[in-house]
Amino acid sequence: MKKLITLFVSLMFFSFLLSGCAPNSRVMGQAAITNLETRVIDAPQDRVFNAALEALFDLGYTIKHSDKESGILLGERQDARKNDKAAMAFFFGITGALAVTPIVYNCTILVKPIDKKTTDVRIKTAIDGEPKLNKKAIDQVWLYIDRQVLMGSPPEAISTSKQEIHKQPEVKHSANQADQLQSFLFSYCKAYESKDLDKFAAFFTPNATENNKDFHELVSKYRKNMKMIKSFNYRINIVSYSSATNTGSIIVEGKYFIQYLLNEGSWKENSGNISMELIENRDSYLIKRLNYASQTEKQVEKQPHWGPWIKVKDE
Repeated sequence: MKKLITLFVSLMFFSFLLSGCAPNSRVMGQAAITNLETRVIDAPQDRVFNAALEALFDLGYTIKHSDKESGILLGERQDARKNDKAAMAFFFGITGALAVTPIVYNCTILVKPIDKKTTDVRIKTAIDGEPKLNKKAIDQVWLYIDRQVLMGSPPEAISTSKQEIHKQPEVKHSANQADQLQSFLFSYCKAYESKDLDKFAAFFTPNATENNKDFHELVSKYRKNMKMIKSFNYRINIVSYSSATNTGSIIVEGKYFIQYLLNEGSWKENSGNISMELIENRDSYLIKRLNYASQTEKQVEKQPHWGPWIKVKDE
């Protein structure tokens, strides 16, 4: 009986090795690989980059790197191998379960403009840090990118283009304003991720509003709900920005993306549109108005949302 168990475990380990290292049983030629990994998409680079970012989130990747200027996106997701751990725990106890490490899948996307209307996209995959062709993962990413690109509304795209034409004379006075805005949003997201509410609230003016409500009256709700979150990743992508001629403030339109881990152990994610009105504060900004709308809001019933990304049940 002992020999049979040893043989079974050996076969199981061999199966783990094959499943972790050979996602594609077929050997593909270089031309076929290039055809799988590379496409030209009939859409502007900004739209394709945002589509690729949303595609990675939709497929469960955590964004490790995002740089629109260079066009590089790096996503990572892990397979905890729960069934493998359960099998090892059955035969060897907790020590055996701990010996089963997660499989780490990486997906790198390079988005480069060909001209104003077309974009070249290349996808590379890796498993446990080693470059490996993962055909299934690449096919999924292409499917989601195509879907996100098609979701873009032409009328909105035309409207955004007109706004950019009108805003150009207003923002030329500060060549690095886009970098300043992106730096501000990065710091804002990091403050949010830290769950330090005093640090986070310092990004808002005393009379700031959030979806037409007094932001500072919502801080207690933020604190209550943050206790339910173990960790999260939060990012904001700028779509456009302009100066408000009547107030001098900066209007930022963008997309937000969030993945968060509840204390109970389940991962959630959300994304949607976000709008901010910022006022200058020395060499940075403060948020005067914050509005957002979740793309997944309709899928969750009878659950009020808190912040631009999380939904929890009332106690």
